Amino acid sequence: MKREKEDTVSWYFPKRTPNNKATEEHGAEFFATESIKTAADSIVREFVQNSMDASSSKLDPADPYFDDSTKPVRVCFGVGQVNKNDIENEFGAIWEHVLATGPSLDGGRQDTYLKRWKKLQGFPQVRYLTIEDFGTTGLRGNPDDAMSDAKENNEMYYFIHTSGLSTKTGADKGNWGAGKSTYYYVSEVNTFFLLTVRSGLEPEFGKGPFSIGLSSLRPHTLGETQHLADGYFGKSIGGDGVYPVSNQESNLSTVLMSLFKFKRQEESGLSIVAPYIPEELTAPELVMSVLRNYGVVIVWGDLVVEVKDNETNESWQLSSDTIFEVLEKFAEDENIKKEISELHAVLELARWAREGDPEFVELGLHRRDAQPKWSSPEVLEEPQKEKLLELINGPNKFAVRVPVSVVLEGGGSEDSHFDVYFLAAEGGGSVIPHFYRTGLRISEASNESVRKFHSLVVIDDKPLVEMLGDAEPPSHVKWEDQTLGFRGKYKYGPSWLTFVRKAAREILAQARHDGSDGDVVSKDYFSRRDPGSGKEPKKPVECEHGILKKTCEVCKTPPPPPPTPPWFSYGGLKDGFSLKVSDNEDDEGKPLVPDGTELLIEMAYDISGGNPFKSYEKYDFDISKPNFDIKVDGGKLLKKKSTENKLYVTVKTSQKFKLQIRGFDPLRDVAIADPVVVDGE
Repeated sequence: MKREKEDTVSWYFPKRTPNNKATEEHGAEFFATESIKTAADSIVREFVQNSMDASSSKLDPADPYFDDSTKPVRVCFGVGQVNKNDIENEFGAIWEHVLATGPSLDGGRQDTYLKRWKKLQGFPQVRYLTIEDFGTTGLRGNPDDAMSDAKENNEMYYFIHTSGLSTKTGADKGNWGAGKSTYYYVSEVNTFFLLTVRSGLEPEFGKGPFSIGLSSLRPHTLGETQHLADGYFGKSIGGDGVYPVSNQESNLSTVLMSLFKFKRQEESGLSIVAPYIPEELTAPELVMSVLRNYGVVIVWGDLVVEVKDNETNESWQLSSDTIFEVLEKFAEDENIKKEISELHAVLELARWAREGDPEFVELGLHRRDAQPKWSSPEVLEEPQKEKLLELINGPNKFAVRVPVSVVLEGGGSEDSHFDVYFLAAEGGGSVIPHFYRTGLRISEASNESVRKFHSLVVIDDKPLVEMLGDAEPPSHVKWEDQTLGFRGKYKYGPSWLTFVRKAAREILAQARHDGSDGDVVSKDYFSRRDPGSGKEPKKPVECEHGILKKTCEVCKTPPPPPPTPPWFSYGGLKDGFSLKVSDNEDDEGKPLVPDGTELLIEMAYDISGGNPFKSYEKYDFDISKPNFDIKVDGGKLLKKKSTENKLYVTVKTSQKFKLQIRGFDPLRDVAIADPVVVDGE
């Protein structure tokens, strides 16, 4: 769809026709997750991952967009204020559309938002956020075409003219078109401007700069006209499409560079400015977000980040040479001292992983025709376990390479691997592993901590990178087996996700032979003095029989397990189990499970050693999900209380009571705890 002449550059919200659905964007919900604690985290994760994917130096030298003059990729964040009158031409006309969305909101939200918007409209100063990258391709594609859906070199179309679509695959750090929603939602009026310059000597459709404003509100009515939710500040041709403008067509790019203090001159890349940002979005928050999400990549020298507070003129440079200095400065804040200490240890481990040339203990490849389990004998054989114990009790750092097989359900397989690095934690304690897929931190991959060790799990080999990328939701903070790109694509796919998540803990547990949670086997491990602690070793403990407790055969004999309550019986199903009351009277004829009793039943996938219920994590299964089928006869399922691996049920008629639950992985054994009475005797 070619544009042939310029009309005017202004805000355009297309008119709604009878065939246009009235919709409300929910992109922000994709990023409202436990580990994305702030607006800063959402913005930093989304922009940086896309910048690293768009590096122009990684292209084939024959590619017209190739440019290796700026390496590594550089990203700049800026927070500042601008006089409202100075942006009246670019922003003034949008207010009538913003305020017109108020009546479409329900109840209390209408008053709350309208009051806030009117207050913002009256502010003489506008707080803004700028984000820029350098050493990237910029948004490629024909700026005059709003209809082409070609995948190759066409980011401009997908960024401006689509929602939820992308040119990316699972191999990329970010591969959901929903990601750009973060730029709308960091603005209290859901609006931002972009400017892009293309890399290469003679890029197709010109270098630029090209600029456009984008807004995503709600369908709204002005006068007698209904408008769609999405608006554009650009050039419209007779109402038939809105397009980015070049310097030859408008001075928008020059105005944006000047007013918002863009660092870009003629360098390739993308610049974004979001006006009316929340007060809690500050430059120090952005620095912390960069440290927690991309510190490892910065240590490796693959990324440089600058954060500047244009209001105070304070700035932070984060590179492989300066990042530890920045950490030391932030460690002075007592509120984040613990997080900084953990980050410092992980980044030290990352530096050793890249520069220390570690010698890997390579584990065995799990057989392709079976569900992956850490207890499988071919994964850790005795020589490997002995070597690991030697390293656990010796140097404070060691590395393990874990081979995997990526097998497609439709046929075909590729061997791959991931690496796990360990660093002894000062003072012991338990630390959750850090997972990185091609430099992107997957911050909710596992909530299972490892005792006495920091651990860094790095996935960089392409077949596994693609598989795990397919399992990531839009927030890219965890792996889920029900995403559209993953579900049904990989053989034993869900089990491989669990295998990777549990890697750090299971490597230590399997090396001990007993499957416990990462403690270390060594007869003198607990009596070794911490060189920095100054504490004396623990004295040997004698038992009541007058000999060392560790060696007393009587003390070492475990007590017999508690008897299974005889009044319940279980039945096995292919993908679940059934349970019923089999004997409901004690010796005096009193009911053991009275009618009205509430029971708690806890479940977990069985493991080769240790406590399966302690090893459970929400990624294994969740009985509240739709794939589980739960039937209760003679009782009632308490749906609101039943979630993850805990099921609550009320027994109404014990003689008829029967519970059946299905939906577990049929290739895994389910451990079932004996029912616990919640209410009653």
